[in-house]
Amino acid sequence: MNESIELSSDALKEIPTMTSEEVQLSDETIFSFIPTVISTEFSDIEDTDTTFLAIHILKTLGVIQGYPDGSFKPLSPVTRAEFLKMVMESLYSEIPTDEIECNFTDIKGDEWFAGYVCNAKKLQITTGYPDGTFKPEQSVSLVEALAFIARTNEWTVEKNDDEQWFMPYYTQAKDRLLLRNPEKAFDELMTREDIADLLVRIIMESDGS
Repeated sequence: MNESIELSSDALKEIPTMTSEEVQLSDETIFSFIPTVISTEFSDIEDTDTTFLAIHILKTLGVIQGYPDGSFKPLSPVTRAEFLKMVMESLYSEIPTDEIECNFTDIKGDEWFAGYVCNAKKLQITTGYPDGTFKPEQSVSLVEALAFIARTNEWTVEKNDDEQWFMPYYTQAKDRLLLRNPEKAFDELMTREDIADLLVRIIMESDGS
């Protein structure tokens, strides 16, 4: 069961259709601010990969790191804790780590991610699950990722009791051209390259680019 998300209300937009040509155009627009890209320095990322620029940007910003063997592992899944850390670091210049008591039953407070999760709860970016857990090691799905992003960016959405809880977030993300693959299944797990692409689109939108 996904954690419930409730935000303030606004008119719910109808899900727009988007062609593959429009998706490609949005990629070019989003990344046009980069004059020259040299290398991500990851052994498993080529400059011809579709997410090369996104990975390069987040590595330059210090939001993502690779593995000791020099790889990035673009197709590996991302946990809820890992994703929350990436979101917080991509949008906040400073993240307090001294307040790490957030009353999730599966977080003791001494984990590497505790500061991120507890501050996210304080900011109402996450509420956790009804059973009192956060499930930090569970892989994050597309709709869970969009819910975190919606709260972080204070999207105004309308909750409709006749539709699934995540549809308002999916609708806005698709309308904003934030989805690299708009046909991706709602419950499909996000990979490291998926997350890199999504976060860069969010950053660019926040900067007005």
